[in-house]
Amino acid sequence: MNLVMISPYPPTRCGVAKYTQTLVLELAKRVDVSVLSDHNCWRKNSFRAAFNIFFGVTQERPKIVHMQFEYLLFGKGEFSLLLLFPVLLFRLFLCRVVVTMHSVIPSKILSPNFFQEYTQSSRLSRLKRFAVFIFTFLLCNICTDRIVAHTGHSKEILQRDYHVNPEKIRVIPHFSFEKGHSLSPLWCKRVLGLEGKIVLAQLGFIKPLKGIDLTIKAMEFLKNEKMILLVVGDLPPQSFKSEKKYYEELVRYTRGRNLPVVWAGYVADDQLPLYLGAADVFVFPYRDEASGSSGALNTVLPYGKAIVASCIPKFSGLQLFFFEPDNPHDLARKLKEATQVARAPLLRGYELGRAAAEHFSMYADLLQR
Repeated sequence: MNLVMISPYPPTRCGVAKYTQTLVLELAKRVDVSVLSDHNCWRKNSFRAAFNIFFGVTQERPKIVHMQFEYLLFGKGEFSLLLLFPVLLFRLFLCRVVVTMHSVIPSKILSPNFFQEYTQSSRLSRLKRFAVFIFTFLLCNICTDRIVAHTGHSKEILQRDYHVNPEKIRVIPHFSFEKGHSLSPLWCKRVLGLEGKIVLAQLGFIKPLKGIDLTIKAMEFLKNEKMILLVVGDLPPQSFKSEKKYYEELVRYTRGRNLPVVWAGYVADDQLPLYLGAADVFVFPYRDEASGSSGALNTVLPYGKAIVASCIPKFSGLQLFFFEPDNPHDLARKLKEATQVARAPLLRGYELGRAAAEHFSMYADLLQR
């Protein structure tokens, strides 16, 4: 069995790139995998991307093409629309096609405010809403043999809002990433100069939808001299001006008020265990209502620490400390509660080996049809 994976790939810094690399390395133990990435085949926000992907796949002549998809992952809307053509041709004439939907957007949240956040313009919101529907409908119903969703909620949205046949959808949860080095929390704090502190850590890209401003407000309400917020992350590689302004204003605000916030910036994977090992509580104050799994959450799960998160579908079904979305007062209360528990709830992430085995089973089933 030979397989082509289409996805961003490290050194690109994004959750899908890391997910793909980890999955490919595991799948490569059982199948022949080639990766057409944003470094060896296509470029984001390029009209040539669809053509480059088409020629790349035809040269490989695989039995299965598997595309890792997230909205805007390949660029603005028009660039994603172009992807429909080569993917449809692959399915009709060349091979089986699988698409993993890393996020699924419920139609009810496709408002002018949504498009203002994601496209920096609320103009033509009705047209954009239709474009999202028609693209997702065509991709899932016409262009693919199988859809991989990470959650049952994502499957429900695909069925309800985009009329996808449930038999085409395979739910394979997002696996947890390996913890890496096992380091003493006390040693990690000492190295980072955080001895004697209760460390609240937030991991991931810094942008409004991730809600770091809510955590900062909650820190002001707590007024605990021992608590410190460790922000592990940076702006996305391609950021909107509004996101850069948001980040810069938060940094100025915390420094101007002398708040206990450490802006660690981007941390390479080999250094990540040091920073995550120092945490006492992880916080995920997300505003994003799109359905899917969080790569950042699946990165911190193996560390066995308490986790405080917004009560949104992305985190449903997990034993976390939930707070009311967009409510920094409630977030402050839950952070205080999480720091006072003797032992955090034991959270078991989905195993990588199991996820890879389910992918392999899906591929084998497709080839027998």
